[in-house]
Amino acid sequence: MTFRNPVNYIARKLLYWMVRAEVLPSNIESVNITREVPVIYVLEARNWSNLLVLEAECDRLGLPAPINRIPEPNLKAWHCVYSVAPRQPFKAWLQQTPKRSRMLRGIIEILRENPEQEIQFLPVSIFWGRPVAVQKHWMQVLFADTWGIAGRTRRFFTILFHGRSTLVNFSETISYRGSTFLEHTDDEIIDRLQSHLAK
Repeated sequence: MTFRNPVNYIARKLLYWMVRAEVLPSNIESVNITREVPVIYVLEARNWSNLLVLEAECDRLGLPAPINRIPEPNLKAWHCVYSVAPRQPFKAWLQQTPKRSRMLRGIIEILRENPEQEIQFLPVSIFWGRPVAVQKHWMQVLFADTWGIAGRTRRFFTILFHGRSTLVNFSETISYRGSTFLEHTDDEIIDRLQSHLAK
């Protein structure tokens, strides 16, 4: 057991005093997840509270933990979670540079060398509260999650105001081998995969 696991466990317990999550779809099998194939959860941004909610709901659903390493010897350098947003989103926006993560590049190189290996991406969206259009109080609108990437203070108030109306939405899995862009260069595959995961 790593140090991070008990820390996450305690943080989850504390967080879930304020959080009540609804998971969609109610039948997780409807997203076409293949239990025998390694899964990488795809989140919009690097956010500990989102990761804790995802970890808690995966545990409840009997899915692999996102903080685990990919359970394949040649892929174990990476954890089972990937964020679409760059580490420095404002800098990336100014420079208009696409995200080409070392994680995706490394996985693509391994899969190119091992054509028998498969992996699946499972996009997950976590919404704190209802859409802005149906919020009634100006404080709820101010701290709505739809206003973009929040700082730590705003994130705290987002959880405080919206934690009991949290929605965890699993989208249909994306099979790497089932993709239509595998004949391209590594950079092209990364760009197309990144774009596909961000939808």
